[in-house]
Amino acid sequence: MADRLRAQAEKFQLNMGKIEAFCLFCEETKKMVKHHWTQHLINHTGELMFACDTCNMKFKNKNDHKNCAGQVMNVFDQNSSDASLMGYMCKDCNYIQFHLSSIENHLVNEHHQLIDELNYEKLMLIPDMSPVHSDVSAKFGFAEASQRFKCTVCQTQLLDALAFTAHFTDKHNDIDEYQCFCGVTVRKNDLIPGNQWVAAHLLMHRSDLHQCMICMGVYLRKKDVLEHILCTHQGNVQIKLQHVCRNPNRNIKLSVSTIQKLICNICQRQVDGSVAHIFDHFNNEHPSKTISITGIGSKKITNLARTQCDTETTYEGGKQMSVRQTNTAT
Repeated sequence: MADRLRAQAEKFQLNMGKIEAFCLFCEETKKMVKHHWTQHLINHTGELMFACDTCNMKFKNKNDHKNCAGQVMNVFDQNSSDASLMGYMCKDCNYIQFHLSSIENHLVNEHHQLIDELNYEKLMLIPDMSPVHSDVSAKFGFAEASQRFKCTVCQTQLLDALAFTAHFTDKHNDIDEYQCFCGVTVRKNDLIPGNQWVAAHLLMHRSDLHQCMICMGVYLRKKDVLEHILCTHQGNVQIKLQHVCRNPNRNIKLSVSTIQKLICNICQRQVDGSVAHIFDHFNNEHPSKTISITGIGSKKITNLARTQCDTETTYEGGKQMSVRQTNTAT
């Protein structure tokens, strides 16, 4: 059980308000609403659900607290910054508790550890299963190729971006502004070679787009987003990106990939999943090498249906993603 929990590679599915997942304590798959999962998990560890942030007393029911003016919180709200259900595991004996104070007492009393050298790890038992949302379509609405590549200057119908660029160069080379069908005025960009500046905008109306979840910038390819994150967000930020797939003939599919761990493809060493740690590792260990990392993390997918009851969200841990930068680390 402990090894499986540490791997964080479980699959979870949310449908009709119920989360289907494998309970590592029962060793069987269960399907229930999130509130029942909290009760189920806390019963396994023998703890009480609520705790006061002032007197540190723990209670089975929130209304049982009557001795001080402190705030009573659900244990899972205390140990998580989102809607996931997190727990603490002793690295020595794999003992699990959900209250931080409980695992601290265990380590001090059972393993005689010093309070500032406690050997535990924080692990997720149930992830945040709230549906994925996106503002990409508000910025760049989807359009079929027949609409995207119809020139609004002369109404000529083109097949694709390459044909559109050739047409624009031949017929409208002197134009510095283009009125897109979406209402946006696209202006000539000297950083984009040739007359591809119009087609670059038109391609943003295609079905598949990728978004950086740090600055919310939108890109055509996943490779472009990863390179953008490595080049632009070189601080202590986590690699997190969204993929949007939309089509009028099928449900919209949204996914968010988050990298928690990184393995260097050169020396196989594992580093923390932040951009700063990637650069620190390559600057110190492989200063002349191109950044090449395999990311291990999670992927949450929401299939948006026409009716809310048909909307489904799944979460998979232990997913791998190649992270590579074309230039060397500096």
